Amino acid sequence: MVKFSPFRRMPLTKAQKKMRRDIYREEHKDEINTSLRNYRRQNLEHMKVQHRRNYFSHRHGITPEQAELILIKQGGVCAICKSPITLGGKGGAKVDHCHSADIIRGVLCSTCNTGLGQFKDDIAILSNAIGYLESFRKKDESESEIGVAR
Repeated sequence: MVKFSPFRRMPLTKAQKKMRRDIYREEHKDEINTSLRNYRRQNLEHMKVQHRRNYFSHRHGITPEQAELILIKQGGVCAICKSPITLGGKGGAKVDHCHSADIIRGVLCSTCNTGLGQFKDDIAILSNAIGYLESFRKKDESESEIGVAR
């Protein structure tokens, strides 16, 4: 049996630990930032891979390998316009997902993904857009419906 001692320290609560950690971080902010900056510089490739993995996991609930597999099943092309695409990088392929059903539909080029977003993923609006474009395809190329010639 442990005897009670008035000099014995009580374990710290979570709030007390957090407060101590926050105080330490504030007092040693420059050292911590320098250390993190050096680590990132020395491990740049690892950081890029980790960032990509976290992005896919957080945004879509899949791994980069699963996204690549979807793209391979599509033949390495956008599911809509069929232009060749690759994952990653600025303007690269985007994982398209249904917001309401929370499922992944496929991989799209940046342009097609933006287009679907602009049309709010609404089939009725897209159908109206198709009808609008087709109505002008049938008309004489030199004259529009409002009567303005080019």
